[in-house]
Amino acid sequence: MTDLKGQSAQDGSFSIADEDGDSWKGQFVSAVADQGSPAAPPESPVKEYPMRLRLVRDAAANELPQPLPPTNSDWNAFLASFKEAVQRRDSGVLIGMMGRNFDLQNQSFRTPAEALARVNWDQLDKTLARGVERSRTVPGGKTVNSVVDEHPCPTCVYQVMIPFRQDADTQWRWLGIVYPGD
Repeated sequence: MTDLKGQSAQDGSFSIADEDGDSWKGQFVSAVADQGSPAAPPESPVKEYPMRLRLVRDAAANELPQPLPPTNSDWNAFLASFKEAVQRRDSGVLIGMMGRNFDLQNQSFRTPAEALARVNWDQLDKTLARGVERSRTVPGGKTVNSVVDEHPCPTCVYQVMIPFRQDADTQWRWLGIVYPGD
Protein backbone atom coordinates (compact mmCIF):
# COMPACT_ATOMS: atom_id res chain seq x y z
CA MET A 1 0.00 0.00 0.00
CA THR A 2 1.26 3.47 -0.89
CA ASP A 3 1.01 6.48 1.39
CA LEU A 4 -0.80 9.40 -0.19
CA LYS A 5 -1.06 13.03 0.81
CA GLY A 6 -3.99 15.03 -0.42
CA GLN A 7 -5.92 18.25 -0.20
CA SER A 8 -9.55 18.99 -0.86
CA ALA A 9 -10.97 22.38 -1.78
CA GLN A 10 -14.26 24.05 -0.86
CA ASP A 11 -15.67 23.35 -4.35
CA GLY A 12 -15.32 19.58 -3.82
CA SER A 13 -12.21 19.16 -5.97
CA PHE A 14 -9.19 17.35 -4.57
CA SER A 15 -5.61 16.53 -5.40
CA ILE A 16 -3.62 13.57 -4.11
CA ALA A 17 0.10 12.81 -4.45
CA ASP A 18 1.91 9.59 -3.58
CA GLU A 19 5.49 9.00 -2.35
CA ASP A 20 6.76 8.65 -5.92
CA GLY A 21 5.43 12.05 -7.01
CA ASP A 22 2.47 10.68 -8.99
CA SER A 23 -0.58 12.86 -8.52
CA TRP A 24 -4.30 12.63 -9.15
CA LYS A 25 -6.83 15.41 -9.40
CA GLY A 26 -10.57 15.09 -9.47
CA GLN A 27 -13.84 15.99 -7.86
CA PHE A 28 -16.05 14.10 -5.43
CA VAL A 29 -19.24 12.83 -7.06
CA SER A 30 -21.17 13.16 -3.81
CA ALA A 31 -20.55 14.87 -0.49
CA VAL A 32 -18.00 13.27 1.80
CA ALA A 33 -19.58 12.37 5.11
CA ASP A 34 -16.42 11.32 6.95
CA GLN A 35 -13.49 13.70 6.76
CA GLY A 36 -11.12 11.17 8.34
CA SER A 37 -9.87 10.87 11.87
CA PRO A 38 -7.02 12.78 13.49
CA ALA A 39 -3.67 11.02 13.29
CA ALA A 40 -2.58 12.58 16.57
CA PRO A 41 -4.25 13.88 19.76
CA PRO A 42 -6.02 17.27 19.37
CA GLU A 43 -3.28 19.10 21.32
CA SER A 44 -0.61 17.84 18.88
CA PRO A 45 0.70 20.30 16.26
CA VAL A 46 0.27 17.57 13.59
CA LYS A 47 -3.03 18.13 11.77
CA GLU A 48 -2.99 15.38 9.15
CA TYR A 49 -5.97 13.11 8.58
CA PRO A 50 -5.43 9.58 7.31
CA MET A 51 -7.74 8.14 4.71
CA ARG A 52 -7.70 5.01 2.62
CA LEU A 53 -8.87 5.17 -0.99
CA ARG A 54 -9.18 2.37 -3.45
CA LEU A 55 -9.68 3.32 -7.08
CA VAL A 56 -11.39 0.54 -8.92
CA ARG A 57 -12.82 2.34 -11.93
CA ASP A 58 -14.93 5.32 -12.84
CA ALA A 59 -18.62 4.94 -12.08
CA ALA A 60 -20.93 4.30 -15.01
CA ALA A 61 -23.76 6.79 -15.53
CA ASN A 62 -26.35 4.30 -14.25
CA GLU A 63 -24.34 3.83 -11.01
CA LEU A 64 -24.34 7.50 -10.05
CA PRO A 65 -27.09 8.64 -7.68
CA GLN A 66 -30.00 9.96 -9.71
CA PRO A 67 -31.53 13.25 -8.64
CA LEU A 68 -34.57 12.90 -6.41
CA PRO A 69 -37.87 14.27 -7.70
CA PRO A 70 -38.69 17.79 -6.55
CA THR A 71 -40.96 18.15 -3.53
CA ASN A 72 -41.23 21.68 -2.16
CA SER A 73 -38.74 24.12 -0.65
CA ASP A 74 -41.45 25.77 1.49
CA TRP A 75 -41.81 23.82 4.76
CA ASN A 76 -45.49 24.61 5.36
CA ALA A 77 -46.50 23.74 1.80
CA PHE A 78 -44.45 20.53 1.92
CA LEU A 79 -45.96 19.43 5.25
CA ALA A 80 -49.51 20.16 4.05
CA SER A 81 -49.00 18.07 0.89
CA PHE A 82 -47.35 15.32 2.95
CA LYS A 83 -50.33 15.18 5.32
CA GLU A 84 -52.74 15.03 2.35
CA ALA A 85 -50.75 12.19 0.75
CA VAL A 86 -50.75 10.24 4.03
CA GLN A 87 -54.49 10.76 4.44
CA ARG A 88 -55.08 9.41 0.89
CA ARG A 89 -52.44 6.66 1.38
CA ASP A 90 -50.96 7.87 -1.92
CA SER A 91 -47.84 5.73 -2.09
CA GLY A 92 -46.69 7.28 -5.38
CA VAL A 93 -46.59 10.78 -3.92
CA LEU A 94 -45.10 9.57 -0.61
CA ILE A 95 -42.32 7.66 -2.38
CA GLY A 96 -41.48 10.87 -4.26
CA MET A 97 -41.21 12.70 -0.93
CA MET A 98 -38.82 10.17 0.65
CA GLY A 99 -35.17 10.97 1.19
CA ARG A 100 -32.46 8.81 -0.32
CA ASN A 101 -31.87 7.15 3.09
CA PHE A 102 -35.22 6.28 4.64
CA ASP A 103 -35.19 4.88 8.18
CA LEU A 104 -38.06 2.89 9.67
CA GLN A 105 -37.19 1.53 13.12
CA ASN A 106 -33.56 1.02 12.05
CA GLN A 107 -34.53 -1.36 9.25
CA SER A 108 -33.14 -1.14 5.74
CA PHE A 109 -35.22 -1.72 2.63
CA ARG A 110 -34.49 -2.42 -0.99
CA THR A 111 -37.27 -0.20 -2.28
CA PRO A 112 -39.33 2.71 -0.93
CA ALA A 113 -42.50 0.67 -1.59
CA GLU A 114 -41.18 -2.05 0.71
CA ALA A 115 -40.68 0.56 3.46
CA LEU A 116 -44.19 1.96 3.00
CA ALA A 117 -45.63 -1.54 3.35
CA ARG A 118 -44.25 -1.63 6.92
CA VAL A 119 -45.51 1.78 8.07
CA ASN A 120 -47.92 1.77 11.01
CA TRP A 121 -50.51 4.03 9.34
CA ASP A 122 -52.64 4.49 12.47
CA GLN A 123 -49.62 5.70 14.42
CA LEU A 124 -48.57 7.97 11.54
CA ASP A 125 -52.10 9.46 11.34
CA LYS A 126 -52.21 10.10 15.10
CA THR A 127 -48.81 11.74 15.12
CA LEU A 128 -49.66 14.05 12.22
CA ALA A 129 -53.00 14.98 13.84
CA ARG A 130 -51.84 15.75 17.37
CA GLY A 131 -48.05 15.99 17.14
CA VAL A 132 -45.96 19.08 17.70
CA GLU A 133 -43.56 20.47 15.12
CA ARG A 134 -39.94 20.71 16.22
CA SER A 135 -36.84 21.97 14.49
CA ARG A 136 -33.19 21.26 15.26
CA THR A 137 -29.82 21.67 13.61
CA VAL A 138 -27.79 18.50 13.20
CA PRO A 139 -23.99 18.19 12.83
CA GLY A 140 -23.07 19.61 9.46
CA GLY A 141 -25.46 22.53 9.88
CA LYS A 142 -28.54 20.98 8.26
CA THR A 143 -31.98 21.64 9.67
CA VAL A 144 -34.19 18.70 10.56
CA ASN A 145 -37.86 19.41 11.18
CA SER A 146 -39.95 16.78 12.94
CA VAL A 147 -43.53 16.13 13.91
CA VAL A 148 -43.42 14.56 17.37
CA ASP A 149 -46.16 12.85 19.38
CA GLU A 150 -44.82 12.91 22.92
CA HIS A 151 -47.46 10.53 24.31
CA PRO A 152 -48.51 8.04 21.60
CA CYS A 153 -50.15 5.66 24.09
CA PRO A 154 -50.67 5.41 27.87
CA THR A 155 -47.92 2.83 28.35
CA CYS A 156 -45.48 4.05 25.68
CA VAL A 157 -42.12 5.19 26.99
CA TYR A 158 -40.85 6.58 23.69
CA GLN A 159 -42.08 9.35 21.44
CA VAL A 160 -43.25 8.92 17.87
CA MET A 161 -41.15 11.09 15.58
CA ILE A 162 -41.46 11.80 11.86
CA PRO A 163 -38.27 13.58 10.70
CA PHE A 164 -37.83 15.68 7.53
CA ARG A 165 -34.74 17.40 6.10
CA GLN A 166 -34.16 20.06 3.50
CA ASP A 167 -31.56 18.65 1.10
CA ALA A 168 -28.87 20.54 -0.81
CA ASP A 169 -31.39 21.10 -3.63
CA THR A 170 -33.52 23.01 -1.02
CA GLN A 171 -36.31 20.44 -1.33
CA TRP A 172 -37.82 18.91 1.84
CA ARG A 173 -37.62 15.10 2.13
CA TRP A 174 -39.27 12.59 4.47
CA LEU A 175 -36.51 10.73 6.34
CA GLY A 176 -38.56 8.02 8.06
CA ILE A 177 -40.57 7.35 11.18
CA VAL A 178 -39.65 6.18 14.64
CA TYR A 179 -42.47 4.81 16.75
CA PRO A 180 -42.69 2.58 19.81
CA GLY A 181 -45.57 0.47 18.53
CA ASP A 182 -48.89 -0.04 20.27
